[in-house]
Amino acid sequence: SSDLDTARTAWSQPVSLRDALRLVAPVDHGTLATPPDVPAGLPPATIDAARSLTEAIPGLTSLFASADDAAAVLGTLPEAIQRAESSSWLTAPALGQAYTAALVKRVGTVASGVRIVTPSTGTYTLASDNSPLPVTITNDLAVRVRVRVSVTTVNGLPGFSAQDIGVREIAPRTNVTLKIPVDVQRAGRFRVQAQLYTPTRDPLGAAVPLDRKSTRLN
Repeated sequence: SSDLDTARTAWSQPVSLRDALRLVAPVDHGTLATPPDVPAGLPPATIDAARSLTEAIPGLTSLFASADDAAAVLGTLPEAIQRAESSSWLTAPALGQAYTAALVKRVGTVASGVRIVTPSTGTYTLASDNSPLPVTITNDLAVRVRVRVSVTTVNGLPGFSAQDIGVREIAPRTNVTLKIPVDVQRAGRFRVQAQLYTPTRDPLGAAVPLDRKSTRLN
């Protein structure tokens, strides 16, 4: 974190040293006490989790159709993540890890609220080489979201391509089937998968196989 981090929070206000000498009255805090025997730093797992959460927030924010919706769902997550990195957890590392784990679960719940529905049969059958591929997306959240969908062959095998249909908006608590234009350049079997992304191309969940049985595309 930079020296300006605490100048950008809701609970602090920057002040110059000259103003501080003039405005802040000195307080007698008594004699210095010997610090308790605490670890030199937070557990690596806590630091790693906080870093991952911090990196995930911008992508999750882009998921929502408006700033108000993002605030309604994410709330004070950025401040909560900052709190997870507080040195106050040094004297209670187990509580700090539990707090961070709760934040990870909260972010995971938001991210998993928008996902691709796996076909009930495990496979899609296309009527022709250029038939659109239907991909159903469910939005369990109470607000509108914006997503991208990418359809590729497993392991990047050539002979099959799908168009980028751009960012699509999904209404709250609904299922929407998007028809992805595809092009099959050769006869044969293709195993394809669909990946859901935020508008900033951060993945939402794992890729979903659309052709588990390797149906022949004619």
